[in-house]
Amino acid sequence: MKKALVLLVSFICYQIVCHAQVMDEHYYFKNLSVQNGLSQNTVNTILQDKQGFMWFGTKDGLNRYDGLSFRKFKHDDRTRRSIGNNFITALYEDSKGDIWVGTDVGLYIYNPEKDSFRHFAELSAENTKIEHTVTAISGDNKGCVWVAVESQGLFCYDLEEGTLQNHTLKNFSFISTNVQSFVFDNSGTLWIGCYGDGLFYSKDRLQTLHPYVSPVDDQKTYENDVVIGLVKGAYNCLYIGSLKGGVKELNLTSNKLHDLLSKDESGEAVFCRELLVASDNELWIGAESGLYIYNVEQDELRPALIRGKDFPRNIQSLATDQKNLYIGMKDEVGCYSFATSDYQVISHPEFFYISTLMLDSSENTLWIGNARHLHRMNLDTKEIERVDGEIAKCNAKLGNERFVARAPSAVVEQERTRLANFTDLASKLREQLAKLPAA
Repeated sequence: MKKALVLLVSFICYQIVCHAQVMDEHYYFKNLSVQNGLSQNTVNTILQDKQGFMWFGTKDGLNRYDGLSFRKFKHDDRTRRSIGNNFITALYEDSKGDIWVGTDVGLYIYNPEKDSFRHFAELSAENTKIEHTVTAISGDNKGCVWVAVESQGLFCYDLEEGTLQNHTLKNFSFISTNVQSFVFDNSGTLWIGCYGDGLFYSKDRLQTLHPYVSPVDDQKTYENDVVIGLVKGAYNCLYIGSLKGGVKELNLTSNKLHDLLSKDESGEAVFCRELLVASDNELWIGAESGLYIYNVEQDELRPALIRGKDFPRNIQSLATDQKNLYIGMKDEVGCYSFATSDYQVISHPEFFYISTLMLDSSENTLWIGNARHLHRMNLDTKEIERVDGEIAKCNAKLGNERFVARAPSAVVEQERTRLANFTDLASKLREQLAKLPAA
């Protein structure tokens, strides 16, 4: 699902700052911003590549994080190998390992082997090229990369043939707005959600395009609607979130819609922000009015409850590691255990309008994006083990009489400060981790 990944983050570093100032921080998180190497604090999009690198596209540059530090990529007039524009809007890794970087003025491709960017300035068969804001990039099962561009429709680039097609959609009179989201179903049918024109599909790679028409009443259900998100579900279906229609399930075999959530408990229209397929049997819906769970097998929708009470409102983003569900809200993150149904709120002073959550399974960490910072949260005990190791090193030094006697007093005092900071950090980490629901 296309989602503006507007991310500003904080994280538990692998390198701990050993100064007195850390005594006042929340140790489970550490703010990460321009002072820590991030090119700009507003992160629009995130990608984890096949090598494990985390990529962050900001309003002023592209950043690659290797687990220890950031490397910034920005336009440099002195070389043709740099990226041509700094406002990053979309990221995608193709089958060859190249990183496609969408910006507000065109598209660039980063080649890791050459460590260089090239401007994707290819002319399409229609004699057009990508010139405006790239809103989404994705691939299909035929080895092609698809790019949604404002005012230019969709571009399709064949990686093997090196050919580009531009489907402007202008030949379809029923479309006058930009593509908001798109997805390919298991049969290869392309589904497109537009900002104001509704839902459409193409079975022949946009040679033709058809509005979705309900077989029940022969109506264009999504006409003049804003399709916010499209997500593939199990059992040959799509989940659709829209501004006017709430959340519906589209059975791709019968082509029938099933209304899952259109109004909340007070009768108000539901504004869906996020759809997450947690398992083949469960869909989680994040909405302005709260969190909802749809059980596919039982065909039952219910609001998520916390100790018998309604879940907080203003759900912004959802992520899961199959053990826990992480819920991004306005100014906090919720952690819900699937196994125990336990729920814990994780807060931080810098959480402000959380917009995106992304799990890095290789490092077992959760990236949290909000309107101020980027956050990185450890979900296991590895960081505690590392800190315990540092404590052991400090104790070994301070327990060495020769070191204490011969080292300058300032060095000995620095080591004592390090020991105090690491000890306090370990205590806070254990306290925070203890609050997370047990898997």
